[in-house]
Parts: sequence; structure tokens; C-alpha cells
Amino acid sequence: QGGDLELDAAGTPTFANALTVLNDATEQVKEKSCYALEAFCENLGEDIVPFLQPLVTRLMEMLRGSSRKTQEMSISALASVAMAAQDKFIPYFEPLYSLIRVLLHTTAESDLSLRARAMEWLGLANLAVGRAVCEPVIAECTACALAGLELEDAEQLREYTYGFFAQLADLIKAEIAPVLPTLVPRMLKSLENEDIIAGMGDEGGGGLKAIAAALSRAPAGGEDGDPADADESGDESGDEENGGHSLSIRTALLDEKASAANAIGECAKHAGAAYAPYVEKSLEALLNAAEYFHEDVRGSVARSLAQLLVPCKEAEGVAPWTKGEMSSVSSLPPGTRRLLEQVLPVLMHTFESDDDKDVVASASESLADVATLLGPAGISAVAPSLAQTALSLLSQRHPCMLEEEEYEAGLEEEEDHDAGLWEAVSELLISLPRVLGDQWLLHFTKLVPTLLPYLGAEHPSSDRALAIGVLAESLHQLEAC
Repeated sequence: QGGDLELDAAGTPTFANALTVLNDATEQVKEKSCYALEAFCENLGEDIVPFLQPLVTRLMEMLRGSSRKTQEMSISALASVAMAAQDKFIPYFEPLYSLIRVLLHTTAESDLSLRARAMEWLGLANLAVGRAVCEPVIAECTACALAGLELEDAEQLREYTYGFFAQLADLIKAEIAPVLPTLVPRMLKSLENEDIIAGMGDEGGGGLKAIAAALSRAPAGGEDGDPADADESGDESGDEENGGHSLSIRTALLDEKASAANAIGECAKHAGAAYAPYVEKSLEALLNAAEYFHEDVRGSVARSLAQLLVPCKEAEGVAPWTKGEMSSVSSLPPGTRRLLEQVLPVLMHTFESDDDKDVVASASESLADVATLLGPAGISAVAPSLAQTALSLLSQRHPCMLEEEEYEAGLEEEEDHDAGLWEAVSELLISLPRVLGDQWLLHFTKLVPTLLPYLGAEHPSSDRALAIGVLAESLHQLEAC
């Protein structure tokens, strides 16, 4: 079909075909081609380098003279191209910034979606080319980003602007501090916004949470979750049979809320001690959203909760930990200890019982971060529960797996396991012996019988590689083996 990328002998799209469809005269074909190119570039890496010049040139031409929707998609494609090319994108950064910077200042409502995509490109391109290259534009784009957060009815712009600040924090680390007094209250306001669901005929909002939870189980967009079939308004609607309530879920606000939660964690992680004054209010907002009805928000919250520990640790000067030391949470400084005692139970509950794989993966990653950050004192108390939950995941008996096809006892070897979840759990299982040392041995011995079947030839090579990594690193770290 028009806009689809031709596959080569290895089953991957060819860039010759990509350039051909990008030159198509039909706006819909160009738009879908940009969407396909964006997805393709995500895992391409340096293989894109020989095609950089013609790709960037064509995408710039489309940005100058296409429909607004095609312009949006061309900017997103340029962001993916930049991330794939990394420092090889440096020659294109300045001319592209000169072209895109005008969008950073637009306040016309019809152009705010373009401004949002420009913020997306800027954050990712800055990371790709490095601070030395983008330093001259940081002040201008930061000022534009803060100004954009004050615009009314600009949910998508706020969503992408929070993404920009998350990437800026990664780029400039603690130097993000001067922005925090303005940025943090804005992020908290977005995270705490309860105006996600609009109801007609509802008095006082009774039962809305339960209805919203039910609605969230349906895929966003049209049939098969195709974003092209979604309602252009960005809202999802439904009726409640009893009482005749008409509900509208404002998905743009959902995306803004999830992006704000993620940016809070990234700013805390990279700003370090400079974020300490904002930890208490950030914690309150994140905890209030920890069981939010939508999985994107829960996942962002799970990732950010652990990152709040970074500024506390740095502000209180937590001593370096030693592998396998016998220490408990009581050995931590008071501020870090109190924060851990609020964060850890929430992460464990999410890891053990959430019914969404991506959210469970986020909790798993955060628990690995807690272990690496605070050592045995931070994680030893929950080691038995971590092992038990890991066992349920490896056995495919976790709540996030029970809503799929009925499982048989043991492994369903033909099933394509969720790569993101498996990688996150593997990272946790690698982190725990590195931190706990021989304290992890008892739990490791219980996991081995469930890990070994993943080494079989009937499993995907990625599964086997991850299982080998877990077993090898565990045996290396467990001196008593």
C-alpha cells in the first residue's frame, strides 16, 4: 500500500524505498511514510549514517511546504533520525534549528501542535549532538519552553515540553536547578489535575473512577489500536447505562499527566541535591497517582518514585555501601529512611500485583535502581518478596499475564514474551546478587529451575541471552556457589 516501506531480503525497510515514498505527491502517503520512518529509526543506530544527507534534506523540504499534519510528522521523523545518528547529526543541527526555532515562539492555537513537535525534536536533538554543540541555543529554547507552559488549552505542548525538560536535565545535570522553582510547580499542577474525565449529567462525580477504570481497559484509538483511526479530538467517550451519563476521557490531559510524572523523576535524578527542596511535594503528588486508572500514568509514577531517593541521598551524604553487608533501613540517614519507607511499599505493591506489563516493568526497573542506589540497607528486607514475584513472572503466573490466553502449567514455549518486561526483570535479577552477595543465594537457588528452561533452543535468542546473563552474573557474584 502507499506509504508502506519495502522490505529487503533481511526483512527490513530499504532507504531507497523510504526516499521514494517521501517524495510522493500525496500528503497522506508522505505522512504515513514519516510515521514508518520514525518507528524504523528507533532501532537503527549508525546504519542510518550513509542516508543522513538525503533523508534530512527531504524532511526539511517537507517541513517547509507540506500540510500541517505532514509537517508535524516530518519533525518527529527528524527527531528519530537525530537519535539514531547521534554525533553524526551535528552538521545538520544548526540549519535545522534555524528552520525550527520560529515554531518555538508561535502562540497561534492552530500552530501549537507544531510547537509541541519542535520541542520534541529539540530535546532529542540536543542529547544526540551533545552539550558542546547545542550550548548556544539552550538559553533561548529553555525560555521558550517555560513560556509555553503558561499557555492555555495547550495540553500537547505541555506534554512535549515536560519531555524536553526531562532531556535537558539529562544534558546539563545539576545546572537545571535555576529552572526548578518555575518548572516544578507547573509539573505538579499537571500531575494533580483531576479534569481528565468530563461527564454530562454527573452530579459530584460519583462512580467516575470505576467507570474510567473500565474504559481504560479498551485500547486507545480505533480497531486494533491504530492511531490513525483515533478520534482527532484526542478524547474517548462512553455511556453509563445506569443513569445515562455521557463520559469523555481527555486523552491529551492523560498524556500531559504521564509526561509530568516522568519529568519529575528525571529532574530529581539529574539535579541531585538541588531537587531536595521539592521532594516532599513531589512525593505526595506521585503517591496520589500511584494507583491511577491509566497505565501510562502508573508507569511514569513507578519510574519516578525511586528517582526521588537520589536528591535525598546526595543531600544527606549517604555513605557508600558494600556488597553483602548486613545492614537494614535503620542504618540510613533519617530523611532517606523516611522516604524509602514510603516509596518501597508502593513499588513492591505495583511489582507484585499490577495487571499491566509495562507498569510492572517500570516497577522492576525502579526496584533495581533502589538496590543499586542504597545497597543492602535499601533492599534486603524485601528480597524474599522480590524472589517470589520474579518466580511468578518467569512462570507466567503473574497478574499482568493472567488476562491473556489461558496458560498451561509451566512455560508456553511458543509464546512471544514481552521483551520490555523480560529485560526489566533480568536487570533486577542481575542487580540483586551484585548488591546482596551471598544473602541472595537462597533465593537464587529457588529461581534456577524456572530460569533453566529459557535456555532451550525453542526459545527466542533474546530470551536465551537474558537468561544466560542472569545465571552467569549471579554465579559470578555469589561467592558461596
